[in-house]
Amino acid sequence: TSKVDVRLSETIWDAGLRGFEVERSEIAIDIAQLNYLDARNQLILEITKAYFDFSEAADLHTAQKASLEISKKQFAQAEAFYKAGVTPRRDFLRSQAEVQRLQLNAAQSNDNAIRLSDVLRSLTGASVQDAPELAYVPMMPVATIVAAVLGKAPSSPSTSQDLIAVKRDRLQRAAADISLAMERRKTLWPTVDLSVGSSYGASDFVGAKPPRKAFFEQDAVTWNVQLAVHYTLWDWGTARRNVEILANQQSLEKSERADVISHLLLQRASSLKAREFSAKNYELSQELLRLDEDAFKTIENDYRQGRASYVDVGDALEKLLESQTSASRTYFSHLRTTWESFFYEGVIYEKAMAL
Repeated sequence: TSKVDVRLSETIWDAGLRGFEVERSEIAIDIAQLNYLDARNQLILEITKAYFDFSEAADLHTAQKASLEISKKQFAQAEAFYKAGVTPRRDFLRSQAEVQRLQLNAAQSNDNAIRLSDVLRSLTGASVQDAPELAYVPMMPVATIVAAVLGKAPSSPSTSQDLIAVKRDRLQRAAADISLAMERRKTLWPTVDLSVGSSYGASDFVGAKPPRKAFFEQDAVTWNVQLAVHYTLWDWGTARRNVEILANQQSLEKSERADVISHLLLQRASSLKAREFSAKNYELSQELLRLDEDAFKTIENDYRQGRASYVDVGDALEKLLESQTSASRTYFSHLRTTWESFFYEGVIYEKAMAL
């Protein structure tokens, strides 16, 4: 006996679930694009901050080395005056201790610059051993580094962080509504399946004794059509509870996203104020630095002519170093706040790639 069965089945009504799946997939693509923009902007911000941290450390190290060289010259002069009997021994000892202190500070600042350089390398994906030396370039703070990291990335236009969050919230709300509708229909709506089958059988064909009948004289063909309706009549309220749980969860997620949007709007406004405040601080620090530089030159000249003590020179040098440190920190603080405002305004990518 030979037999062949063929069956075809199709869901002719699935409560619209396949259409919802297509819509949700399209929304997921748009959300992924916004997530990419968010991640790209976050990466640029992290790179710029790391680069400014490294640049500040390198700048402070340069200032401390310069102060060390000045202190060494002062020590040589104090030593000569001491040997000539012009200045007391305490000035010579103070000068010697000041040189040692500045040497220690310079070594520590160098170690800090190297450490921050390694942090920057890790963010850019460069190894500590193989990456080229990262130099401090004040006029080009991030262009070459960002271009190297994102040069091959899609150049999608940026938008503000709060607008990204708003767009993503709208898409996620639409996706949540679709998911809730799917859950309702999946558990509370019926589905209809249609199946068609055919069976062919032939008996006493292989091995039959003569005289054999013709092939089509001993076959049998049957057809069947089945229409199935699937619907849960009673599940003790499980389906409705699942719908309620999903709706409550989505309501909580909407509230959390609203908090994120409010926070981003607040951060955008505060970053602009911080940018203005840091710019004023930088101007003041530059003015203070110029005053301390003039004061140090005057006191140093008075010391050579015997009108000032070494203590006065040491105090002036210490104030000058503090002013240099403050000027460097306010400068890089201003850069960090400026780029942070670029991030919240949504122009950080264009600013980075345009430099």
